[in-house]
Amino acid sequence: MKLTDYLMYAMLKSLQLFMVLLPFKCVGMLGRVFGDIMYVFVKPRRQITYDNLDFVYGDKLSKAEKKRIARESFRNAGRNFTEILWLPRVNKNNFRKYVEIDRNALEKAFSNGKGVIFMTMHMSNWEYEPLSCTLNGFKLASIYVPMSNKAADKLLYKLRATHGDVLIPKDRSIKKIRELLAQNYGIGMLMDQDAGGKGMMIPFLGKPASTAKGIYTFARKTGAYILGTIMVRDKNGKLIVHTEDVGVLPETESVEEFLHKMNDMASAYIYKYPEQWFWMHRRFKTKSVHPKGH
Repeated sequence: MKLTDYLMYAMLKSLQLFMVLLPFKCVGMLGRVFGDIMYVFVKPRRQITYDNLDFVYGDKLSKAEKKRIARESFRNAGRNFTEILWLPRVNKNNFRKYVEIDRNALEKAFSNGKGVIFMTMHMSNWEYEPLSCTLNGFKLASIYVPMSNKAADKLLYKLRATHGDVLIPKDRSIKKIRELLAQNYGIGMLMDQDAGGKGMMIPFLGKPASTAKGIYTFARKTGAYILGTIMVRDKNGKLIVHTEDVGVLPETESVEEFLHKMNDMASAYIYKYPEQWFWMHRRFKTKSVHPKGH
């Protein structure tokens, strides 16, 4: 590894050791400050945020309201970062103090016996969703994209796997996902990412967006149960996982019909909690898809 990698690791590890000494509320407050700093200095992401807000809302929102959403979105991102560093403080005895999920919804989904696909998104602190499953006694795996900085990636990998979440590198995910679903694992899959030229152009927040077919494809081939899980932070700072029961795909449901429902679900939560969505990623980057993708 490069010297810069080691320096990054040392910085993150030191910050992580400091964060775990603080109460959860203080960690969140520091995260919001970090988000304000990012808003000022990370100009490319700030520009993407405003481009997305303008594209989605046009003149329906004032400049002041767009700025409020943008600032809060950055604060949420900063809070996510500091709260990830705090993950070692969460355990089976205290996790319900910070995260809430309907256990009955989990039991119903896993009773299918063919695995569960958790249809999730970049909402609130999505990094805390896996522990809401594993600390409730269910097996879970998530797909991740390794960071270019190997030392930082090693630390974040350990933090994400703290509570038993099995992490699958994206470039080796297809075979592994099928194997784990057959073992009745839950698999976390994002529904709000740009899918590039291989996706299908489906409305997302009322605008054409390249949408990945992976959730539909795996569910169709394996018979896995689909459960929408969207994290929302309440006014007291607690992370609430809202569950949307999709179930096993009907034999007659087409991929296009399913993707419309999926995007409508995601859009509804973003419209309701716009400041908690990750507006700084390029959701609308792809303007057209390969004909075979549609």
